[in-house]
Amino acid sequence: MNVMRNSGKSAENAWRRTERIYTLAFLFYLLLAVTGVVLVLVSEAKGLGWGLINTSAFYYLTYCAMIVHEIGHAAMARLFGARILGLKSGCGRVSLRFRLVGSDFDLRLVPYSAHIVIKPELAAMKKLPAVLILVSGSLANILVFLVYIFLGGRFSLMELYEQLQPLPLFAAGNALLPIISFWPHRIVTSGSVIESDGLACKRLLFPDSSRGPSA
Repeated sequence: MNVMRNSGKSAENAWRRTERIYTLAFLFYLLLAVTGVVLVLVSEAKGLGWGLINTSAFYYLTYCAMIVHEIGHAAMARLFGARILGLKSGCGRVSLRFRLVGSDFDLRLVPYSAHIVIKPELAAMKKLPAVLILVSGSLANILVFLVYIFLGGRFSLMELYEQLQPLPLFAAGNALLPIISFWPHRIVTSGSVIESDGLACKRLLFPDSSRGPSA
């Protein structure tokens, strides 16, 4: 969520390596899905086929849950009067680019990190609004998960080997993202490094342990 500029040849090389890794992951899960479809249609190993399809679906649906996460950030930022300049997600070539309510949306096909661009940046905000904006993404994911449970949704490992399970997998992706988000780490992107929500919160709440958030 907190974006720091990152330039230079080493940074560009690091981004290219990261992009290659995630592109290979994208192709791997796509291959799993295709293999699963073939097994379901033309073999007796239908259970294995559905398992492969659902494994691939979980990967892509977790990417969709990232968009929910960023919408949570954006909604809270707007409540505090910040401008949403855009949303960027994924890596590789741009698959969809459009402008909506004054914001630029840049969606790429290969699942990777997603982040919104806001003004003023977190470093220029007071501590409480900045922290609330950081946690709001995970709260949006938790809300989606709780709505699924409240509406009677359930999880069954056996059913993953019987048919496609998009709703349980999407709910599971939303449950997983807050854990990943609050694990303190940095994510390399093209021209910048994104701090996870957990790391950015740590820098805001405990400034003595670091230099504080950078924009």
